[in-house]
Amino acid sequence: MDEHSIERFDFELFVVNAKFTEMQMNVRYIFMMAAFVTMVAYLCKYFDAKRKGFVLSYDQHSVAQLVVFVVFFDDPLYAFEILKPQYRIYIFSSMWTALFVGTLLKYWIHLPEKQFLEARGNQGS
Repeated sequence: MDEHSIERFDFELFVVNAKFTEMQMNVRYIFMMAAFVTMVAYLCKYFDAKRKGFVLSYDQHSVAQLVVFVVFFDDPLYAFEILKPQYRIYIFSSMWTALFVGTLLKYWIHLPEKQFLEARGNQGS
């Protein structure tokens, strides 16, 4: 055989069902919009209470953080993953998921400590 000849040629074809992809994107964006409306409503109440001088609990502060990351957890760049896949888009998608999970873990880790301190404070009074 000649050094410029092709010995083996592999061809792969991937097909994505367009109707399924459209349905999947619609569901994702519906949930993202619901999360966005919830975030705006909660943060308006949160900052209003803060402005009025109310003492906010650890749970209220944590939910304010979590509600922001829930919007990003729904992956606003998902359409770009389908239409023009690039590694940068996958990095952003993974980063937003990691931020949400990290914030949720932080809340769960500190919650028992907070409850313990509150219970201990109630025993002393």
